[in-house]
Amino acid sequence: MKKNAFITIMALCTTLCMAQKKTVSIDYTPFIGTWIYQNNDTIFRINLKPIITTSRALIINRLWGGYSISIHNTLIDNCIGLYPDSLIRENNEEEKYNIGIDAFMYSLPEDESYLTRDKIKTIFYDKQRMHNKGNGIGGGHIVSISNDSIHWYLDEKKGARQKELKFENLGFSVPTDVIMIREK
Repeated sequence: MKKNAFITIMALCTTLCMAQKKTVSIDYTPFIGTWIYQNNDTIFRINLKPIITTSRALIINRLWGGYSISIHNTLIDNCIGLYPDSLIRENNEEEKYNIGIDAFMYSLPEDESYLTRDKIKTIFYDKQRMHNKGNGIGGGHIVSISNDSIHWYLDEKKGARQKELKFENLGFSVPTDVIMIREK
């Protein structure tokens, strides 16, 4: 409840300060939190938090997050908690943050399937494979299955096509098609 109130207050304050900008506000409540997938000795965890970003014309709320992966009790990668809790940008330049996941609801006319409340697109920043020279790769999504489970999916080929990148077939250092449960 406090998170929802904070998001609402932040969106309202930002909107009032920049009334000439168009606000794109979406309820990401089903996706906020820490999610975990475990298979034998592999543990994959993601954490998603709301963030408000602004450009010259838009105020957009979205989710930023981090991930960690451990195999055989050895932490392979951890960027959970290394991203800002909130950020208001006043330009369109891409800024470098140590985030692992950028998640949002946005649909191009040819891809209307993303206009549902239960599905968000992702840009994944794989710290091991460094797709797109470390600038992340799209092509993934997260689907809310229930209050306590999501479907995490990454598609490298689709991500390369979306950005008109050469398909490098690097693979991912994390699971690409799994059901994750909310960590309590």
